[in-house]
Amino acid sequence: MLLGLVLALSWSLVSYHSYSQLTRGGVFPGLLSWGLNSLHGINQNLLLTIFFFGIGLELSLEVRSGKLTCWNTLASPLLGAAGGMLFTALPLVLVGLATHNSLLVHGWGIPMATDIALTLGALSLLGSRVPSSIRLFVLTLAILDDVGSVVALAFVKPLAYQHWLVALLAATVSIVSVKLWQNGVKVAPWFGLAGAWIAFQRLGIEPALAGAVIGVLAPASHAPVQLERKMSILSSYVVLPLFTFVATGISWRTDLLHANEGKVLLTIVLVRLLGKSLGIAIGVKVSEFVSGVHVPELHGWVLIGVGFLCAVGFTVPLVFTSAVVAIASPAYNTITASLLIASIVGGVVGLLFLRWGLTRRPAQLGS
Repeated sequence: MLLGLVLALSWSLVSYHSYSQLTRGGVFPGLLSWGLNSLHGINQNLLLTIFFFGIGLELSLEVRSGKLTCWNTLASPLLGAAGGMLFTALPLVLVGLATHNSLLVHGWGIPMATDIALTLGALSLLGSRVPSSIRLFVLTLAILDDVGSVVALAFVKPLAYQHWLVALLAATVSIVSVKLWQNGVKVAPWFGLAGAWIAFQRLGIEPALAGAVIGVLAPASHAPVQLERKMSILSSYVVLPLFTFVATGISWRTDLLHANEGKVLLTIVLVRLLGKSLGIAIGVKVSEFVSGVHVPELHGWVLIGVGFLCAVGFTVPLVFTSAVVAIASPAYNTITASLLIASIVGGVVGLLFLRWGLTRRPAQLGS
C-alpha cells in the first residue's frame, strides 16, 4: 500500500493529467452502468469486494471460534468502534451545518473507517512491545468500523428500484449458493458472492458490501479458514495496493488552502484525529462500565495511542467520498489530501504515545 501511495503521489506530481487519464478515464464505456468503466471503478466496485469478503470471513471466524465468542470480549472493540464512528461523523455534520457547508454535511461517513492493513503495519513497527491483546483489539475495531462504514453507504446512495427484478433473481442465486456452501459445495461461495454483488449493484447499494455479507455467512468449518488466508494474501498484495494507487493521486496545482477547500481540509483532519481518539477512548470506558471486563494493557497513554493510530486510513473513506462527490472534482482532491495528512499525523502521534505507554507499563506494574 505504501508503494502504491508513493507511486500515485509521485506520478500525479509529475503529470496529474496522465495519471488521471489512466486511473479515471473511461476505459470500458459499455460498463458505465455497472460502475466498471474505469480502472478506479473496477477496483472500487469489484476488486474491493474481495477485500470485504476477507473481512467478513475473518469476523465470522473470530465470532464463531476465536477470541470474540462472548460479549464480554467483543464489547470493548465494538463500543470503541461505535464511539470512533460517532465522534467523527457527528462533529463533521455539526461543523457543516454551522458553516453552511453541504460537503461536510453529506460527507459525514468519510472520516469513520480505519485501514486494517496500514494500521496493523504501523503497529508492527513497535515489534514485540505490543501485547497480543492490543493487536487483537485494533484488528477487531478496524474490521467493525470498516464494515460499519460500508453499511453506512447504503444510506447515502439512493436505491435504484427500476432494477428490482434483476436484483431479486441475483439475490435468490446468492441465498441458494450460501446454503450450498454451508452444505459443503466448494464453488458455491463464488456464486453467492457474484449474486450478492449483482443484487447490491442493481439496487444502488455499495457493491463491496456484498463481500462482507457473504463472508459473515460462512459455514463454521475448516474451509473458511483456508479461504480467509487466500483472500488476505490477495487483498494485501493486489487489491489494496492497486486501490491505493488509483485513488490517492492529488492534483498538486490545486490550491488546497484556498478559502472553502482549506476549511474542509482542516475540519476533516481535526475531526479524524481528535474525534477518532476521543470516541474510541469513550467507547472503551463505556464497555468497561457495562461489561465489567477490560483489557489490562488498554489504558492511559496506550489507549490514546491506539485512538490516534486508528485515524490511519483512506481506503474505505475514499470509497465513501466517491459516493458523495465526483472523483475528478476538486472536492475529492481536497478530501484525499486531508485523509493523507490525518493518516501521517495519526500514525506518528499514535506510535509515540503507544511507545511511551508500553515502555512505562512494566515499571508501573513493578511498583
